[in-house]
Amino acid sequence: MKHFFVVIGLFMGTCSAQAQWTQMITGMTNQSIGALYADTTTLYAGSITSVFKSTNLGVNWTSSSSGLPTFTNFYSIVRSGNYLVAAGDAAGIWRSSNSGATWVQTTSGVPANQYATALYAEGNSVYAAFGFTSAFGISTDNGATWTKTANGLPTTQTMTGVAKIGTNLFICHQNLGVYISTDGGTSWASDPGVISSQNKNALIASGNSLIVGVSGASTQSGIFLSTDLGTTWTKVRTGPSVYGLSKNGSTVYAVGDSIDRSTNDGQSWTPADITGLPGSIWNTLQIAGTFAFVNYFGVGVYRRPVSELTDVDNEVSHQVPANYNLEQNYPNPFNPVTNIRFQIPETRFVTLKVYNVLGQEVATLVNDLLQGGDHRAEFNARNLPSGMYLYRLHAGEFTDAKRLIILK
Repeated sequence: MKHFFVVIGLFMGTCSAQAQWTQMITGMTNQSIGALYADTTTLYAGSITSVFKSTNLGVNWTSSSSGLPTFTNFYSIVRSGNYLVAAGDAAGIWRSSNSGATWVQTTSGVPANQYATALYAEGNSVYAAFGFTSAFGISTDNGATWTKTANGLPTTQTMTGVAKIGTNLFICHQNLGVYISTDGGTSWASDPGVISSQNKNALIASGNSLIVGVSGASTQSGIFLSTDLGTTWTKVRTGPSVYGLSKNGSTVYAVGDSIDRSTNDGQSWTPADITGLPGSIWNTLQIAGTFAFVNYFGVGVYRRPVSELTDVDNEVSHQVPANYNLEQNYPNPFNPVTNIRFQIPETRFVTLKVYNVLGQEVATLVNDLLQGGDHRAEFNARNLPSGMYLYRLHAGEFTDAKRLIILK
């Protein structure tokens, strides 16, 4: 996956060895974590075999599989009243009344083989986006009993997110876009606004904004925003791919091949440093205490102080540079994502390509007419082997090249 975007107010983090994401898996080991939830300062992480819990901000984890099937693989965990509610690939929906010590399956109103990709809780109500048959579910008793509707929804593929603004409910289909219900979820209509990109992986509401996260080719992936209940959509960030959206207070986080945050209901986004992370984040960023946490398949949970996500001491200048310049990629060596900055003093057609040691092109990061300014390209080498590579910038008559190292 190759991604490019203009840097405005970019946060790159502190470059010391200590300022990076740290794996927190004591008591957990390298688990595949499909769901992560911060309940104030208590963390819950759903793996394929159990639910892990940490009461000391990820320093230690304990697991419980009491009441759970052999295979769980939860995608979402929320709190509703005195219950934790969890759903995913496991059959039905599961609740815990004792902070995750034991779990009980609830299938009242929900087919036993139905899975939910996303949950949203508000008061005593829980809303669910279902897969397989693409449906919406609502529970008004903390997830005990459910009403499942599909009137007006497509009959195939997967719903990937559910949100609420006022009395309006929204649900997102992975391929077909966003649907709206004005009658509490009884019936649905396709919103007139069109999001053309495929793989719409997440939906969230912030203020009066609807935000959709998209993955795919670099020209398709990114973040879409609607401020008129889905009637029209604007792409507010192109690339990298987004696999999850979450919210803490007034800040929205988009995670996937990068981490981006917005403090103005999705109008603009600031990248955060991802140094130390092993690859694409699965589906959420959670805040507990003074730390941010992200989840992964196969390698568990990573942690970093929130202050290192919001510090803007290293913000890039908005001034147009006086000269052409290609910077060394950072981090380097890297696995699998690195960033390449370059500056151009005037509007020029720019190409930025990556080559292997044989001189064969392996990636095109930029191929566009760009205005003068400070720019950044992100290179995701997930599908390339370890080794030395060359990246070359052409801008008008200016040419420069540098080496980078993939170390897996």
